[in-house]
Amino acid sequence: LSIVRNDASAFQLVNGILQTTLDGEAGIDFESTRKTYSIDIEARDNGSPSLASQITITIRVANMNDPPIIESN
Repeated sequence: LSIVRNDASAFQLVNGILQTTLDGEAGIDFESTRKTYSIDIEARDNGSPSLASQITITIRVANMNDPPIIESN
């Protein structure tokens, strides 16, 4: 498997598992990041001739309720 197109380089394949490269405070947050990401993934065999197939995955970021932040003075 390989990533052919990766919007914003936001994802990577690790041992065949799609993972985000956005982490920490700058991670995927509905209020501050893109709302959708598109990734094209290709599978190719080792035959002769080689055969391949591609799929486009669209990831939509959903809004989740964040816990309230209470600041003390």
